[in-house]
Amino acid sequence: MTALNLNATSMGLIYGQFALLFIMVVATLSFNAYRNHCFVRVEEECRKLKRDFGNMLVFHSPDNVPRNFRQYGYQSNVVGTMIVYSWLVLPLAGYVVMIWGCWVSYTISTKLYFPPNVAFWKHTFGDWNGLMMPWCVWFTIVHIVAGVASKFYTSMSTRSMIPCISMQDATHLVVDEEAFVDPDACHDPDEDTGEDAWFVEKWLAERYAALSTRFARAQTRQVMQIQEDEESDT
Repeated sequence: MTALNLNATSMGLIYGQFALLFIMVVATLSFNAYRNHCFVRVEEECRKLKRDFGNMLVFHSPDNVPRNFRQYGYQSNVVGTMIVYSWLVLPLAGYVVMIWGCWVSYTISTKLYFPPNVAFWKHTFGDWNGLMMPWCVWFTIVHIVAGVASKFYTSMSTRSMIPCISMQDATHLVVDEEAFVDPDACHDPDEDTGEDAWFVEKWLAERYAALSTRFARAQTRQVMQIQEDEESDT
């Protein structure tokens, strides 16, 4: 940063962007820890009731491929909803800031009018690096967040809710497709003997398989809001 000779304003903008991102990440991880605690409590209650969390759904696929679904009851949470919406608002607000930065650059280079005046913006950012470096950092953050949010919006909305033991307390219904495992593709750990078993390789393979399963479930996850029929007696 010192090689670019950025002034205090430019450095402050860059640090402020990373600070905002850090706060949002900490808030997300904190709520996720609370959500995991709720999961543990729900699973303990389900064990006491001698039943599993979630209900199996039967689906007959036209291509005869086994497809198993499970539905879960979730309850919306104000804090979780605010955190998820903050990740969605960030790219939208970011584009407004980027447009503002582009206009300021045209103001400095072509002397277009932008209040208060051209001299003010030149003094504020110092030089071209002082304006473009914060803009590039913000551009990168906004597009990474926008790409992830657009790809995993449904999964993100699920992460904003907490699980419910009873469907009577649920506000949303989440349907996950259980990943189909081909028995022929399974690896028998008993086949590994002695020096042929590489711990690191096996660990990486297991982590990759788990990540692939979570990625596939996130893409197929469906979230539906529960609506009560006012005319119904049940």
